[in-house]
Amino acid sequence: MERMDSRVHGARTLVAVLTTLAWTGTVLGTVAAPLPPAGITIAQSAPAIDSFTAGEVDDLSPGTELVFTVEGSPKAKATISIAGVASRLSLREVEPGVYEGRYTIKRNDRITGKTVVRATLAQGRRSTSLQLAQPLAAGGGADSAVRIERFAVDPVERLEPGAELVFRLTGTPDSRASFTIGDVVRDRPMEQTTPGSYEGRYTIRRDDNFPPGVAITALLENRGRTARSRLEQGLINDKEAPTVQNVTPADRTAAESPRPLVSAVFDDGRGSGVDSKSVRVRFDGRDVTKDATITANFFNFQPKRDLPPGEYRVEVDLKDLSGNVGRGTWSFDVGRASAATRPEPFVLTVTSPANNSQVPGGPVTVTGKTAAGASVSADVQATTSVIGLFGVNQNVYKGTVQADAQGNFSFQFSSPVTAAGTRYEVNLSAVKDGKTRQQKLILIQQ
Repeated sequence: MERMDSRVHGARTLVAVLTTLAWTGTVLGTVAAPLPPAGITIAQSAPAIDSFTAGEVDDLSPGTELVFTVEGSPKAKATISIAGVASRLSLREVEPGVYEGRYTIKRNDRITGKTVVRATLAQGRRSTSLQLAQPLAAGGGADSAVRIERFAVDPVERLEPGAELVFRLTGTPDSRASFTIGDVVRDRPMEQTTPGSYEGRYTIRRDDNFPPGVAITALLENRGRTARSRLEQGLINDKEAPTVQNVTPADRTAAESPRPLVSAVFDDGRGSGVDSKSVRVRFDGRDVTKDATITANFFNFQPKRDLPPGEYRVEVDLKDLSGNVGRGTWSFDVGRASAATRPEPFVLTVTSPANNSQVPGGPVTVTGKTAAGASVSADVQATTSVIGLFGVNQNVYKGTVQADAQGNFSFQFSSPVTAAGTRYEVNLSAVKDGKTRQQKLILIQQ
């Protein structure tokens, strides 16, 4: 018995040490993750669905577009099934944990306000389903249906510790109302101030994370029936338009590939954040929004095949959550390198990760190529949306590495704040024989 107790105590000590090392970021060689004791299985939890809503329409005739939104666990496979429709509708994750899909009613469909619609989130072998509680069309439900007519917030001047957010909801009287703010607070009760009018308050804490476009939803429950609504306005008084920055390929340059990755980041400063649903992307005069990856922080789009030589124009229209309108346009060439863009013997390029892309939590490795033996300096600034540091630039890496004989180089950085939506600006400078090349890279924390 004493030997068994000592083994258990030793195992617990080892797990505690490994946990401490992982928390502090200390790495000692390569440590394999501890295996669970024999006979014990660690179950993977099923994905969660927080809300399932459909955009209200006036009728359900052929040609009407239905827009579905599911909010729940991020990085899952989301699908919709509509009774009487043979194929399932795949949803796109427009931002972490928020999925959207559209279905246009066909002539042979028999869809009514009471048609059963189910959403499913799947991760691995586990899945969760939820039936749509609201009618598909206005007036399509029973008289006893729960309805949210309005969900709003009193805007504040700044998102800062101590600021109080006041949410207001109008809907079915004598119901139970609550609101959820992303990962900040869940199911906070709202008080009914007058029949059908509800009010809820939340005071911002220093460590709260409000990334751009954070999902804020209201839930109204009455006798087993529910209704949900997403906040469609900004949290702050915002009069500044969002901007499109760090475009790739750069304006008036030649693309390095006949099938370039077209991308840009969105910036709304200290504003309400970009509404990802409002973003529209046109490439060479064609609307490619449905083919692009779009979040509240960035977009990217890659043509499905090589482009013929010529000039290509990109147009991006967007709004922030306060309704301010922004626009960005630029153009680039394919297959017609000018003297200014013709490849030079001394170059500086980043091979991974891609510009304007998302990176997972933890250490980020940047690799690139330049002249053999060149000295490469890197400076990484992080801008986080954690309330206590909102809008503040923080240096997370500054160092110099030397490229090898083939011109390859790499370095790694970590941020003390790993909140979703944190933006990293990586500025690189390569020097050799008195010549200098510079490059900038923008990365977004998942």
